[in-house]
Amino acid sequence: MPALGELGVTGAWSGVRPTTPDGFPIIGWVPAVDGLFVAGGHGGAGVVLGGGSARLAAQLLVGETPFTDPSPFDPVRFVTGYDLSSD
Repeated sequence: MPALGELGVTGAWSGVRPTTPDGFPIIGWVPAVDGLFVAGGHGGAGVVLGGGSARLAAQLLVGETPFTDPSPFDPVRFVTGYDLSSD
């Protein structure tokens, strides 16, 4: 369709899928920011991981025992020098 080459761009969109450096989502309370809870960074697997992430987030938010170990998803893993074992 050579005629399309003559058309101008009227808009653009990008479906950014944020991914963490270690490939694991971030689910938990953010240290040093009172009241901030994050559940994100799933990248392209967000649809697949959504159900489990939502369950884990809900359990953490209401203080229930989580169905799985939440430590691999803890936001503090990105805080330099923070010792996860101290919690």
